[in-house]
Amino acid sequence: MQIKKGKKGSCLRRIAGGILLLAAAACFAFALFNWKREKTAESSYTELKEEVTEKEERPETEEDVPEETPEEAPEETPTAAPEVSSEPESYESAVDFEALWERNADAYAWIRIEGTAIDYPILQKDGNDDYYLNTTIDGQSGLPGSIFTETVSARDFSNYNTVIYGHNMRDGSMFAALHNYADINFMEEHPYIEIFLPDQKLIYEIFAAVVFDDSNLNFTYDFSGEADRESFLEDIASTREMQSVVNTEKLAGTEDKLITLSTCIGDRPENRWLVIAKQIENAE
Repeated sequence: MQIKKGKKGSCLRRIAGGILLLAAAACFAFALFNWKREKTAESSYTELKEEVTEKEERPETEEDVPEETPEEAPEETPTAAPEVSSEPESYESAVDFEALWERNADAYAWIRIEGTAIDYPILQKDGNDDYYLNTTIDGQSGLPGSIFTETVSARDFSNYNTVIYGHNMRDGSMFAALHNYADINFMEEHPYIEIFLPDQKLIYEIFAAVVFDDSNLNFTYDFSGEADRESFLEDIASTREMQSVVNTEKLAGTEDKLITLSTCIGDRPENRWLVIAKQIENAE
């Protein structure tokens, strides 16, 4: 006896297959939409940089002049320490803050690290510390967000430790380049962070790059007191993660001014990657 297969099962399989196909198409479309949005946002930051900043030129040295017939490419030389003016009245910012404020009045500083893609405005939203986590300088929601600080951080960087946040983007933008500091050689070659303000430029020297927990540093430590300052420095110096790098010869003290750059670690949501630097008075 021949048993005929019913059409019901075949129909259900076709429906299920169609649903899976539609779901896959929706996922692809969503991913494509997010990718385009992120690229558009990053292009906007690139245009902004070209619009409001000018590249500072350092004096040419003999090492900068190439030989007529070099036998091999020269090795990368450490970044020269940026110059710090000793005369405040002579300061002229490399950032056009008037143009920047026309774009967004919440922008109050600019961060730059030579030898990396980090060259962005720093923003702060009154009354909403997390606003710029997923909002760009142009008000677009979603990644890559902005480089930002919380309102507990003074906009003149007078706090003992100013914590600056940024996403670890897969395309290498925002704070992704901070992970390069897991290499001690990279830290030695690119040790300086420049912070541009309307009335001054601040220079910081990196002394540590560490894996840390995801706690909010501004609430975990009371940086107004010496005890918590010491505790923070001890916690940084005692980090034992293999990726972490601490230059013990450059460690900060409780009277220094610090900045801590904080970003995510892709496969470790319970941790953060911190790059810590101390303000230097002059460039030698």
